[in-house]
Amino acid sequence: MRISRRESLKLALGGVTLFAIGSGRSAAEGTGITVRAAMNDTLRFDPHMLASYPTRNASYMTFDTLFSMDSKGNFRPQMVDKYEISPDGTKFSFKLRSGLAWHDGQKVRAADCVASIRRWMKHDGIGQMINGALVSLAADSDDSFTLVLKEPSGIVLQAFGKSSSVVPFMMPERDAVKDDLGSDYRPLGSGPFIFNKALYQPGNRTVYDKNPHYVPRDEPADFLSGGKKVNVDRVEWVTLPNANSAIAALQAGELDYIEWVDYDNVDALSEDKNVRIVNVDPIGKQGYLRPNHLIAPFNNPKMREALLYLTDQESYVRAITGNHPQFFQTCSAYFFCGMPYATDIAGIKPDVAKAKALMKEAGYDGAPIKVFEATDIVTNKIGSLVMAQLAQKAGFKIEPIVMDLAGLLQRRRDKDAWNLQWGYIESFDGGSPLTNPYFRANCDQAMPGWPCDAKLEELRMAFAKAIDPAQQKEIIASLQQRAYEVLPYIPTGQYRIPSAVRANVKNVLISGLPVFWNLEKAAS
Repeated sequence: MRISRRESLKLALGGVTLFAIGSGRSAAEGTGITVRAAMNDTLRFDPHMLASYPTRNASYMTFDTLFSMDSKGNFRPQMVDKYEISPDGTKFSFKLRSGLAWHDGQKVRAADCVASIRRWMKHDGIGQMINGALVSLAADSDDSFTLVLKEPSGIVLQAFGKSSSVVPFMMPERDAVKDDLGSDYRPLGSGPFIFNKALYQPGNRTVYDKNPHYVPRDEPADFLSGGKKVNVDRVEWVTLPNANSAIAALQAGELDYIEWVDYDNVDALSEDKNVRIVNVDPIGKQGYLRPNHLIAPFNNPKMREALLYLTDQESYVRAITGNHPQFFQTCSAYFFCGMPYATDIAGIKPDVAKAKALMKEAGYDGAPIKVFEATDIVTNKIGSLVMAQLAQKAGFKIEPIVMDLAGLLQRRRDKDAWNLQWGYIESFDGGSPLTNPYFRANCDQAMPGWPCDAKLEELRMAFAKAIDPAQQKEIIASLQQRAYEVLPYIPTGQYRIPSAVRANVKNVLISGLPVFWNLEKAAS
């Protein structure tokens, strides 16, 4: 029996039925535009509990924030209408803008925001810093609240506008007072889209409907700031079994958007007149080489320095992107090239001979170097293989530890089980010494790898207290200089992730992550 293209596509989708196929209409109402997007990973809906990029992306659909970042790295009011900072930098007063309402119709109150901030502070590093300096945080009225700190701080607006793991999304007080919302929790926020409980199919489809009562800000959308104007009636996130299924669905018009296109498919899609390659994140991700500071051989600073001289960033980023130069750049800045705190102080200069000399000086005896290799994430697997190849050039004996990413993240907590790991971090998290979790050098409290350096931590705290931008820049230079001496990790270059849309999808916002406000879809 001959199978048609559409039937074969349905088989490739592994049982996923994209209803109202080809119509672009909302099945619920029979009118309006629906956008269907292939998105990554399984969702968890608690916006504060898990530092997960898919959860963060989903939370931006339904929740809103007090402040948000614009394209120049400034933090601008979002839910906040007006704010005032005392001359001594210890008191922060906020007034909410009018028209804010939860998806159940209840008004957003300052008490909701206070409870949400308190909940977020428990789960986020920069939130914990603010909580440690907290004198008071309380609602003054239904639409205003005040934060008072023990000492001046230049990070409060940055904290409230924090764009990634963990984002201070605002929730109704009745949810925010709960430490654990449970596995049955479904998001109820005040954002531009409403989660459709009736159509949710875990692991298959997540549906968001336009919030008809959402009042966008007046100014144009700019990165994650400005007016979140929704131009479609529904957005459906679908999970497909593999990359080929998503590509086939996009080319057939069954999908409108693919979050992450494999680099191998970029050239072919670029030749399809019905498809456009887009890049919503011009900064990209930063690869990192993370040594275990606690055990030999990388508890020896000279051995960590040898790794630095073995780091050929171009080898990493070319391998990861399939040699597509439009999607990568070399960059020695710990806090990302293209971000406000980028600096070229110190840096990376590959020199295999220098690496060998340092290894000899350190007394490296040829003991196996245990290297993690994640098998289920393509970029992690490639980064790990490049790392092993470069290390072997200098005489390291590599012993791969091969497992999926979930197992890797669990096993790397074992302080004696590994020596090296390659991973990546997004610019939202890595672009500041306050939000970059791998930059912290607070010993046993640090992320796995456990760097321990009092001077680096002192400089980080000084940056948190600095109010003057010029002073912040001076501290950033000192931080990077010290980081290249301690090497909490070694940057291995920046790379950008291509997305793809149908040609009739316009105004995809350059926002650093996939958002669906601003976007428009014309009839096919």
